[in-house]
Amino acid sequence: MRHSLTARGLRFALRPVAEADAAFILQVRRGHPFIARGAESLQQQREWLASYFDREHDYCFVVEDVSTGEPHGLVGIYSIDRERNCAEWGRWVLRAGSPAACESALLVYTCAFNELGLAKVYCRTLAENAQVVSFHDSCGLERMAQAVEVTVDGNPRLAVEHHLAREHWPIVRRRLAALAERFAQRGKAAASTS
Repeated sequence: MRHSLTARGLRFALRPVAEADAAFILQVRRGHPFIARGAESLQQQREWLASYFDREHDYCFVVEDVSTGEPHGLVGIYSIDRERNCAEWGRWVLRAGSPAACESALLVYTCAFNELGLAKVYCRTLAENAQVVSFHDSCGLERMAQAVEVTVDGNPRLAVEHHLAREHWPIVRRRLAALAERFAQRGKAAASTS
């Protein structure tokens, strides 16, 4: 969906994905073991973007460095259910070694609750992706007791589902903001010594 939703943090920002991002999207997703294979050529990626721009209730973002504009990854809010006032967030993939995880999660939740006015968001992480499952646990998200089955590249796989309700957002926001601040300070310190 073409949208104008943005969010800016200390070191990173979210901006709407654009046609010009096709090569970056292809590159950052390529070979990632925990996401769907997706497009295999630049042309296929452009075709995916064209179909995405026609979908409603689907917000795709590029995670970028606020100082340089350098893209670090992708994230989305989608499957918005206005009756239940909830949505899924995911398609979250960052360049290897990127320090944008905490701040990009913080910005996604900010968009979901403050800009889109949602009452709840949830995410599904492949159970074998222990690092990301642990990240969501450490943020204070509610983990569903039962794993859910998702389809990735036509194959059923188990995923862990986490929920965050609006009333718990302030607690999670404080945790993520503190982590984002730490990573932003590390980034400034590293930049000043190079």
